[in-house]
Amino acid sequence: MIEELKKYIQLQLERLQLSSIEKTSLLLGKISLLAIVGAFLAILGLLILVLLYSVLLNIIGISWIVVLIEIGIVGLCLAIFWLFREKLVIRPIANMIIRLICEPSDDSNKKKEEKHEP
Repeated sequence: MIEELKKYIQLQLERLQLSSIEKTSLLLGKISLLAIVGAFLAILGLLILVLLYSVLLNIIGISWIVVLIEIGIVGLCLAIFWLFREKLVIRPIANMIIRLICEPSDDSNKKKEEKHEP
């Protein structure tokens, strides 16, 4: 009986370790994906600014005024992003981490499904 209890505890510890490794690797993968997408969006933003600069330079003709207009646009975008950072960044990432940590592993999902089947 004691041997079976030790074996059960050992198996539960191994299951906990595997579950934590799985969740950590998923979290790191999602963070890496967010970093890559963020880098591509930053490059896209820079390309849009270059395009805007050339278009405004052809329309206005004075480069320092065009630069001031671009600085104003970027400042406005940063201010809007800063105001809504809670809804745009913090909450979604926190919810992703909470869902990842709190969701049951596949083994317990299978057990629940077996119980609900007639």
